Amino acid sequence: MQGASAIDDPAMPFLADALDPARAEPALRRALPERDLRLREASLLRHKPGRRALVSYELDLEDGGTTTVLGKARAKGLDERSYRVQKTLWREGQPVPEPLGIVPEFYMWLQKKVAGVPAMEKLTGTGGRGLARKAAGLAHGLHESRVGPLRPPHGIDRELEILHQRLPLVVAVNPRWEKRIERVLRLCNRVGEGLRQPELRPVHRDFYPDQVLVDGDRLWLLDLDLYCLGDPALDIGNFAAHLTEYSLRTFGDPDALRDREEALEESFAGEEVFPRVRAYAALTLARHVHISTLFPQRRPFTGELLGLSEERLESL
Repeated sequence: MQGASAIDDPAMPFLADALDPARAEPALRRALPERDLRLREASLLRHKPGRRALVSYELDLEDGGTTTVLGKARAKGLDERSYRVQKTLWREGQPVPEPLGIVPEFYMWLQKKVAGVPAMEKLTGTGGRGLARKAAGLAHGLHESRVGPLRPPHGIDRELEILHQRLPLVVAVNPRWEKRIERVLRLCNRVGEGLRQPELRPVHRDFYPDQVLVDGDRLWLLDLDLYCLGDPALDIGNFAAHLTEYSLRTFGDPDALRDREEALEESFAGEEVFPRVRAYAALTLARHVHISTLFPQRRPFTGELLGLSEERLESL
């Protein structure tokens, strides 16, 4: 069903060919000329209609081996910028999947599939604190990267602009929250006033547990599409806020994974950075108020997230 919906996506008409082995195999051969391959199976892993898709290609190789390649396609055109960034980061030794090539006719670039499970599956277990510390180290390594970002810097002004665009949409879900949303935005502005002119470093900008794969003792960092210059505290605050939101939605207690958040923050932040991490965590939590309205399974938690966001912002 998901594949059929993708084929019918008028913004991505090329997906029909990308998912058809007979048509996709020649394109993959051109993108990967150094490999003698045969395409065994193409399947759609993720699809946001009108925006992007992730395709899995199961390949048989001439030497009898097999490999899996992921294709990242975008409706508005090939994201060659992200491909170049990831390729440079991989060459630098950053723990990102190896980029393999470009398929222009599918508006797609390819990367090797790496093993592992999403970090959230492990963060809730007995080794969660240790994994949180490793995640902080993963982010720190990216922040120390010498790879020049290719996107415009992401500062606090842009962060607040996104909140002012998204949070008013929550009022359409519950008009009674209009005054509370306005108040949250005022609180966000006040918190943002203390976050101006940081030292800008390369940041992931969408760093949260699902962007980290755990393969034994090894971590992989995924989806650097938003990689840019920014405040490193943004990545850690974003990760911590996702833990808070997940804790509320899964355990009914926003502090259920608080010790993991503290391990993450303490491993990354000194005294001068710690307040910035907490501020970005509060701003990200406010953004989750809107995100919760986009998914039916999360909508029952919108009111609780709104109250928690007010509490966290006021505490700052």
